[in-house]
Amino acid sequence: MFMHCIARKNGRAQRGLSLLALAASIIASSAACGSDDSSTAEIQSASAALVESKDLKEQVVPTPKESSPAPAQAGFMDKFDITHASARATSLALNANIEFLADGTLALSSIPSFGVDGVAKPEVSPYTLGNPLFGREGNVRDLKTPEVQFDSTSVRYNYAEANFTAIYERRPQGIKQAYKVRKSPEGKGLLILKYNAPEGFMHSLDVSTNTIQIDKDGKTRFQLRDLVVYDAESRRLPADFFVEDDQFGYAIDDSDAVYPLDIDPLLNSPETIVDGENPNSQFGYIVNQAGDLNNDGFDDVVIGEPKFANGETKEGRIIIFLGSATGLSSTASIAIESDLINGEMGTSIESLGDINGDNFADVAVSAPFSNGLTGKVFVFGGQDTTAIVDPALNPVPVYTVQGNLSDQLGASLASGDVNCDGLTDLVVGARGRNSGRGSIVAYYGDGTSFSAASDWSVDAPVGVIYFAFDLAVGNLNGDANLCDDIAVSAPYWNSQFANNSGQIKVYLGDTAGPSTTEDWKFEGSQASSFHGLSLTIDDFNGDGVDDLVFGANLFDSPTQNDVGRVYVFYGDAAGFPGDSAIINGFTANERFGSFVSSAGDLNADGYADLLVGAFKHTDNLNEQGAAYLFPGTAAGLLQTPSWTGKGTQAGSGFGRSVSGAGDVNGDGYDDFLVGAYLADVDDGSGGTLTDAGQVFFYLGGPTCFADGEFHQDGDVNPNNSCQVCDTSGGSIDGWMNVDDALAKSCDDGNLCTENDVCVAGACVGTVKDCALDPAQACTIGVCDPTDGVCKTEGLPTTTQCEPAACVSETEAVAAGFCDGDPSNDGSGVCLVPTTVDCAPFKCDAGTCRTSCTRDNQCAAGAWCDSDTNLCSTANRAPTADAGADQIATMGSTVTLDGTASSDPDGDTLTYAWTQTSGEPVTFVDATSATPEFDVPNSANDQDVLEFQLVVNDGTVDSAPSDTSVLVTARPNTKPSAVITGPTTAEAGEMITLSAADSSDPEGDNLLYTWSLVSGEPAPDLGDASAQDYELTFPTDVTSPTTYTFLLVVNDGRVNSNPATHNVRVTPAEVSEDVGPETDAGPDAGPDAESDAGVDAGDDAGVDAGDVNELGGDLAGSGCSCSSGAEGQPLTPGMLFGAMALGGLALARRRRWMN
Repeated sequence: MFMHCIARKNGRAQRGLSLLALAASIIASSAACGSDDSSTAEIQSASAALVESKDLKEQVVPTPKESSPAPAQAGFMDKFDITHASARATSLALNANIEFLADGTLALSSIPSFGVDGVAKPEVSPYTLGNPLFGREGNVRDLKTPEVQFDSTSVRYNYAEANFTAIYERRPQGIKQAYKVRKSPEGKGLLILKYNAPEGFMHSLDVSTNTIQIDKDGKTRFQLRDLVVYDAESRRLPADFFVEDDQFGYAIDDSDAVYPLDIDPLLNSPETIVDGENPNSQFGYIVNQAGDLNNDGFDDVVIGEPKFANGETKEGRIIIFLGSATGLSSTASIAIESDLINGEMGTSIESLGDINGDNFADVAVSAPFSNGLTGKVFVFGGQDTTAIVDPALNPVPVYTVQGNLSDQLGASLASGDVNCDGLTDLVVGARGRNSGRGSIVAYYGDGTSFSAASDWSVDAPVGVIYFAFDLAVGNLNGDANLCDDIAVSAPYWNSQFANNSGQIKVYLGDTAGPSTTEDWKFEGSQASSFHGLSLTIDDFNGDGVDDLVFGANLFDSPTQNDVGRVYVFYGDAAGFPGDSAIINGFTANERFGSFVSSAGDLNADGYADLLVGAFKHTDNLNEQGAAYLFPGTAAGLLQTPSWTGKGTQAGSGFGRSVSGAGDVNGDGYDDFLVGAYLADVDDGSGGTLTDAGQVFFYLGGPTCFADGEFHQDGDVNPNNSCQVCDTSGGSIDGWMNVDDALAKSCDDGNLCTENDVCVAGACVGTVKDCALDPAQACTIGVCDPTDGVCKTEGLPTTTQCEPAACVSETEAVAAGFCDGDPSNDGSGVCLVPTTVDCAPFKCDAGTCRTSCTRDNQCAAGAWCDSDTNLCSTANRAPTADAGADQIATMGSTVTLDGTASSDPDGDTLTYAWTQTSGEPVTFVDATSATPEFDVPNSANDQDVLEFQLVVNDGTVDSAPSDTSVLVTARPNTKPSAVITGPTTAEAGEMITLSAADSSDPEGDNLLYTWSLVSGEPAPDLGDASAQDYELTFPTDVTSPTTYTFLLVVNDGRVNSNPATHNVRVTPAEVSEDVGPETDAGPDAGPDAESDAGVDAGDDAGVDAGDVNELGGDLAGSGCSCSSGAEGQPLTPGMLFGAMALGGLALARRRRWMN
């Protein structure tokens, strides 16, 4: 039973981000031998019973060429990530990241590992070794900073002064240390090589095994073992580990040695040695692209290790490796463990793209067997890795969903936009739900995450088991809403006549959600063929509509058992499916189709390519496994693989998982991955790490494909002799133009060219010159393409020999044309037509116009009739224009304007003005183009006077034109109030304030309103409506007091703004005899302590109130008084209340003054 996930990109948008291809180093041309598999396929439509269909095209294809894969740059890698300052890599056996620095330091640190709760796993303090100490017993010295040499697989530290070199090599089980001693050090005694022990680590010697145990926090973290020393004659020398104080090292007896010496210990993880294997973690069970998790422009890779255990049995984990310009990193960015017993996280993985718009790709991962087989799905968000400590994946899930008991939720995963809202949705298989029948569930995206509860689901019908074993999502019918559709498989489905024949169903997406009844289905007819064991969707023929591919890995051909096959159903905008095809497996029992995946566009030709795994393939090794690559083309997937990779050991499971990796190195070509989850790994010491697993990474690149075949470097393009295959030359398709400087001879297939050579990738010849000298009318020299001989021939009758011309404005001579070869002697004659009169049209470029759009296209005296588009000489009516509408005030003079009237024939016009409505007016001259009249004073405001103008060209009147005059009353402007008069006075003095300087812009008569604003004791006030305001100040002013007076004027319509005037009153001279004192008693009233009116210190007019243009508010009194009739002036009587309030000032206590 095989668990896996979809390994395609999330939607077509991601696939289009890079143009990708397969590197030349992994390309092999197909052989020309045939296959003996000619069995017939099964087809099933949505409505029909299971039938055999001839539409499903099955082809016999040659056996593919094979190419053994190179080791992966992930997992059990043998490479370092190199910079100028360090060499770094991850060792899963040591469970550590290894770093060698340029100063000679070796550091082992924990792989950044987290649980799904985001809590980091306990990190062991970095184990750091500095430069060694070296010499003879009793004369050991520190070695200084070495010369450093980093390469992809080893690190060398050369200590020249000691004739000593330290060499470190990557090994699956740890770090292989080797030391080269080129010359014997001076002195006597044992040869000593030792290190200062890192702080916090305990080093102890196990004499029985000659092993150094390296402990931390009571646990053995690393160990040194297998110390072997040889001299130049390959004799093994006596050597032992030792531990003393805070140092450890090697003691070597070189008394009889021939130099140089090789010292070879191993630093590794003790668990590897105790168990003899990396405990069946199945690294590479699932391989998948992750998208660009850290938004650095390079796609990244996620690898599942479902049987990994670190505190919980088979908890599983995923490991992220980042892409870069140099390829896939050898150093893990992060590992995330499920912390769930038997959870097997990493069983299914789905690249989601950027679901929350933060520009970092996100990944869904399942642990389908956790918590009593309930299953759990996690979504992890990508993040920036600018800071070295930040991993590319946030270990805290942004989304989690858990199934019910026995659901196995997450056994399969897919994603796409199934409800057509432009957002990514998560589709999850729960193959154990409903007592093992299975179910498919969709959680809709909301732009930040997914729904907490399922939005759509379909349960398998009774009789089906393991429904949703695999899923794939894509737009199979190219609908206008760009809805993705869901394909789901049930490979253990039993037909009426065949068990485990398998079934695949398609549910079309819709804005209301996918249908809940299948829109199409396929049912296998062969027992135990397991149709639908794996699914994938992508656009393999580049028509913009996705295609469905699924495998039947145990399908039997007539001659081969369990050979397997793959079905291709092409999407069609007219309805799914369109065309279809079958690709058969190649060898018996290889289980071709156990895993299918889109590889992306490996050769950047615009078509997705297909990967097919056959993990039981046997060639020179039993069940070594194989993976096949089938290129996409406009005609669909090729039946012959362009590349075949095979496992390098028996039973490795190579091809159990295959996946596109995206563009890992940013070169414009997609790359891909193949997993060998059961691969045993050599531990470098004669032992084996059983079922440790391996992952193989391959770069895409250009391919030389022509006439259905892939060609090798140096091959000439069969379709263009001026191109050769050079996959390293930088072209998109691998074909490179022959260098022009070579002047390579070629044949362009044309007898009428000569001296053919390759130019810019095309065969170019010089055209043979057959021109006649001298030239002849209607006769040319031509090259006969049948024999390459120059001959003459008359030009055809369609050949113009004389240009058309205008003899005059209205006379045309048409173009002359050749008459062919009337005498059949190879020569022709030019025929010229007679002159034609074009009037009333003009001649234009040798032809008479027959229609017009403008007058200048007609002869003199004619004009263009827009109704018929013909030139005419008839008289045309003039056009009257009475001018724009106007606005005028009563009594003003108005001038009407008809000067814009016109006559198309240019005739002189006469004018006739009439009034059609409104108060009658008298024209000065109603026959003038610009008559005048006075607006009657009897007209009312807003009256409209309407007038009409008719003009005549001496023959016909024009249509009338109207204009109007809107009458308005004369405008009124607010008058201005101005006060003149003295600003100082003595108590008892009479003064006069004058409003004579007040004015009205229209000269209207003014009405006056005076009032006292502040000041006490109150003066005797005169006529408050007079122009001159006489007033007498009281004699009992005891201290200097400021009196403020206010004036408002009215022009009969509107009040002015108030004006104020201040008079400073000082006491009169006082005699020494003071009258009797009186006491009026305490102030009375609630506001007795407050002054009435405006305080002397305040600005005058602060309380004057808003101007009321229809009646006027009184200022300063705090009282708003309005006139009895709207728009009429205020009278003194209306100011009585305000004056009374002002008089309250007299209630204050006063002293007698003489």
